[in-house]
Amino acid sequence: MRAKEVLFYGFIGVFFFVVVLFCVNKLDEYKLDCKVYEIDTVDDVVTFKTSDGHLYDCYVRDIENFEVGDTWEVTFKDWEDADPKNDTIQKIITKKD
Repeated sequence: MRAKEVLFYGFIGVFFFVVVLFCVNKLDEYKLDCKVYEIDTVDDVVTFKTSDGHLYDCYVRDIENFEVGDTWEVTFKDWEDADPKNDTIQKIITKKD
C-alpha cells in the first residue's frame, strides 16, 4: 500500500506542477491585431506590422491564405523586458474583416 500512495501523490504533484507551468507561460502572452506587411513566398515567411509600427516575421505553412494589407489576430510571447521588438509570435489566430 505504501508504494501505491507514493505513486499517487507523485502523480498528483507532477500534474499540479505541469498545470502551474502552463498557467505561468500563458500569463506572458498577449494578442494584437496586425496587418500583413510583406510576404516571402520563397521561404514561406509573413511579416506582420503592429499598430505601433513594429515588424515581426513568422513562418507559415499556408502562405496562400495571406495577402498584403490583411489584418490578423496574432498571439505574442512577451519576454518580460521593456523592448517589444524582441517579443515573438506564438500563433496566428484568425483573419479579421
